[in-house]
Amino acid sequence: MSRISIYTDSIPQLSKLLARIPELEDQLNLLTETIEADGVLSQESRDWVLWAAVHALRDDKIMKWANQQFAAPAEEINRGVILASSRMAVTNPYFMARNIQPLQAGGSLQDLQMRPFDDLDVSNACGYHYACVAVSAINSGFVCYNSHLHSLRQHGESDAAIDQALRLVAGLMSFRQMVFNAGAV
Repeated sequence: MSRISIYTDSIPQLSKLLARIPELEDQLNLLTETIEADGVLSQESRDWVLWAAVHALRDDKIMKWANQQFAAPAEEINRGVILASSRMAVTNPYFMARNIQPLQAGGSLQDLQMRPFDDLDVSNACGYHYACVAVSAINSGFVCYNSHLHSLRQHGESDAAIDQALRLVAGLMSFRQMVFNAGAV
C-alpha cells in the first residue's frame, strides 16, 4: 500500500488533485515522515501536538481523517488539548493585538478571567506547552507561542524536538489546504 493511501483512502478527492499536481505529494510525505519519525520528539509529545493541531485547524474532514488514522488520544491528552485550544482561542488574538499597539490597561491572564496554569489540573505540563505551541503556530499567536516555547525549553526540550513538532503542524496545515483545494478540482 502506498504511503499516500492513508490520505487518499480517507479523502478520495485528493487522488484527482495529486494526479493533476503530483508535486503535492512532497507535503504528504513530510507529514507522514514527521508523524512516523523515531527520534527527538517523544510519541506522547507527538500525540499532544497532533491532536492540538487537529483541534486548532477546526476542520471536520481533518478531524474525521485523524480519528480514522490514529488511536484516540488518552483522556489526559484529549482534555489538555481541548483546554489548550480553547485557552489559546482567547489569548492568541488578545495578546497579539496588544503587542501591535500596547495599552495602558489590562494585559494579563487575570484580566481575561483565566485561571493560572497551576490551577488547570494538567499533569503533563510539557505536553500542554507543546499543544499551546501547536495551536499558537496555527493561530499566528506569536506572543503566546514565544511564552510556551520558553516553557518547553525550561522543561529541557531540545530545539530539534520543537522543530519536529513544528514540522508536524506545518504538515497538517498543508494537508488541510490540500483537502480544501481538492474540493475545487
